[in-house]
Amino acid sequence: MKQDILQNKLTNFGAPLVVCATLLVVAWGQTPEEAPAQEPVQLIIQPWEDSYLVGFEQACAALKDGRGQEAAALARRLAEEDSAALRRRSWQARTQGVSERLLFQPASPLLGWVNPGRSVGQQSVARHLEGLAHYKGGALEQAEVAWQAASGLATGRGSLAACDGLGLLDLELAEDHFAEIPEVQGKTNNALAPNFTAPAPTGEGGEEAPDPLGLAREAYLAAREHLIERLRADWRDKDVRANVELIQKRLHRLDEIEEERKQEDGQERSDDQSDESEAEDSNDSSEEGSENSEDEPQESNEEKESEGDPEGEGEPEEGEEDPADPEEQTEEGEGEEEAEPEERLLTREEQQRLLDQLRRHNEKGEELREQLARMRGRSTDKDW
Repeated sequence: MKQDILQNKLTNFGAPLVVCATLLVVAWGQTPEEAPAQEPVQLIIQPWEDSYLVGFEQACAALKDGRGQEAAALARRLAEEDSAALRRRSWQARTQGVSERLLFQPASPLLGWVNPGRSVGQQSVARHLEGLAHYKGGALEQAEVAWQAASGLATGRGSLAACDGLGLLDLELAEDHFAEIPEVQGKTNNALAPNFTAPAPTGEGGEEAPDPLGLAREAYLAAREHLIERLRADWRDKDVRANVELIQKRLHRLDEIEEERKQEDGQERSDDQSDESEAEDSNDSSEEGSENSEDEPQESNEEKESEGDPEGEGEPEEGEEDPADPEEQTEEGEGEEEAEPEERLLTREEQQRLLDQLRRHNEKGEELREQLARMRGRSTDKDW
């Protein structure tokens, strides 16, 4: 009996153990699931529920005292919709605009009975104040974000002031890039110029830094766009007009620098081409000189062979006849001289051959004169 009771206890205790072991095996074989990516936490900004004017004065006072972060945080709360503005928007959606016409229109007799809430113009002014606080604190990126939001909310004082702020931000950035241009610093990008400075590499790969001229042009154009939008609302603002004129002068100067760079690049290319052509000409002349030097020994050998047998060239052939009149020979010689005006030095053999020919011509001339004299003597005898 005791053995049966003990066996039942072991059986009842072993069943849970088997189940637990099975669950452990199953859990061990499963791979842990990846944790879902956490979304960026969005800061919840508590809107300012008190009077807008009171909050705005407090933010301006904090900015004046140098408490920029406090002023920016309070201005950001002022830019959020309060509970009255949210209620007004909810009524407008539910009534399809009827509540807006009955309660908030200037001609409505119920105007002023209900708090209209914070307007879009007030929100725009508050965002501009926030951007101004960030700008004075040196947070330029946050200032730009705030001014962008202010200019996009409504057309009014806040939007115009935001345009001024955005224009000044871009103008300051453009001036910084303009001061980094080598030509403005008295340097040049021409590697052959004495005032050339190589651009400093940046980054791990040793890549060259971007050209400050392009960055300056981009910033100047962005500043001009914001300031022109400001002038459309009030063209009589002297400060804005002066800034626009400065931007135009800077853009003109950038055009001149680009033109100078193009001329320098063209001059460098022409110099490279002239150097290449000179190198090719020198190579050609050296090749011609080598060819002439190879031909000269052949010519000298031919001259030596011609000088080796001068008598064979000087003797006339049997079928040839010597000219009878020396005057005709001189006329032919003059014609040859006119046809060949170039002077040529004669060798000794050629000079000797010419002298022999002249001597033979003179001898024949004497014989002709004697024959003529004898013929004349005979004719005179017949006349007598």
